[in-house]
Amino acid sequence: MGCLRRLTNCLATIIVLTALLAVGAYLLLLYVMENELADALRRKFMLPPSSSVTIEAGDVLDSLGGRVDGVYIEASEASVSGIRVQNVVFSAEDLSFDIVNMVTRKNPVLKEVDYAEASFEVSQQDLADAWLKKARRFGVRELSVEFLQDEGELPAVKVSAGTTLLGKDLKASVRGRFT
Repeated sequence: MGCLRRLTNCLATIIVLTALLAVGAYLLLLYVMENELADALRRKFMLPPSSSVTIEAGDVLDSLGGRVDGVYIEASEASVSGIRVQNVVFSAEDLSFDIVNMVTRKNPVLKEVDYAEASFEVSQQDLADAWLKKARRFGVRELSVEFLQDEGELPAVKVSAGTTLLGKDLKASVRGRFT
């Protein structure tokens, strides 16, 4: 009877230790994954070290499969598609990411985002400079951006550009709204 009791106690101890080890390994892996994802987002958007990146992990299988419930970012500045922006607040839900690219520090890390919302400030000059870099391949020499004051819900903008077409200087301007 004593031998059976010791065997049962030994098996129970092994099962408890294995469960604790599995939980500890999961928590460590989850912590590493969240930090790697936060670092990948900091690199992608060139966020300063003072930025706040919060990851809301889902259940075990989702997290290890490359899905998180949400991401929340607050930063004083960032780079979005090559445009310098300030006062960034970004919130996203139900994100899918590539674990291999995240670990090897390759882009792109994010594969899919179900819902996202962002707000930031951008100066007229930073926006014009970024657009001019892209428009130069179409022959645009100069470009200016002017934010218009109006009563509309979406901000109005006037973009003026100068180019040479068939040997003649051409200036054009368009008005539109950001969405």
